[in-house]
Amino acid sequence: MRDLSHQNTQPKTHHNSTNLQVNLGLLSLTLMLALVYIFSANAMATTGFQIKKLSVELSDLEAQHKKLELENSTLQAVSTIQQKTAQLNFVPSTSVSYIKDDNFALK
Repeated sequence: MRDLSHQNTQPKTHHNSTNLQVNLGLLSLTLMLALVYIFSANAMATTGFQIKKLSVELSDLEAQHKKLELENSTLQAVSTIQQKTAQLNFVPSTSVSYIKDDNFALK
């Protein structure tokens, strides 16, 4: 039999350094992908929060719009206008005279 204990006693530094480079490359790639994932997840969460905030603001503005429309229609009602004119002591006009002038700037 042959003695195999003396063969290849020198370490394969080229093979080990290649494995180390591959491992470091994979580790770097994994870290970069993890950072990209974290930043994109953060951006999506921030966007979701802004959407929810704007949705609540939209609901509030729609409610305020309905309230203002109701107030507008109430204020424009003939009965409200007559009541306000009576409070301000307005009287109906009996005669209206218009000024007639042919010499004005806009024709």
